[in-house]
Parts: sequence; structure tokens; C-alpha cells
Amino acid sequence: MGNSFEEWGEEEIQLDVDEESSLFRETGNSSFQKNAAWEKEAENILNGMEDSFQRLERVLKVFNRML
Repeated sequence: MGNSFEEWGEEEIQLDVDEESSLFRETGNSSFQKNAAWEKEAENILNGMEDSFQRLERVLKVFNRML
């Protein structure tokens, strides 16, 4: 009877390890997707800022010519 309890305990431990591994994989994937989304959003913001800066430079050149 002692052997059957030991085997049951080992089986339970193995299941817990498998569950933790799958949870880690899911968390890692969602974290990677979030990072990719943040990077894309940051790139879009930087591109928008660069466009705004270039338009501002053109406007300032026009004003400098007027002076």
C-alpha cells in the first residue's frame, strides 16, 4: 500500500509541473505580443512626431523669409 501512495504523489507533482510550464508559456507569449504592440505604437508615435517637426520647420522657414 505504501508504494501506491508514493506513485500517486509523484503523479500529482508531475501534473503540477506540467501546469506551471503551460502557464509560463502562455504568459510568455502574451507578454511578447504586448511588447510587440507597444513597440509598434511607440514607432507610430515617433513617426507622427517627426512629421510634425518637419511641418513646423517648413512653417518657420516661411516666417523667417517674411522677416
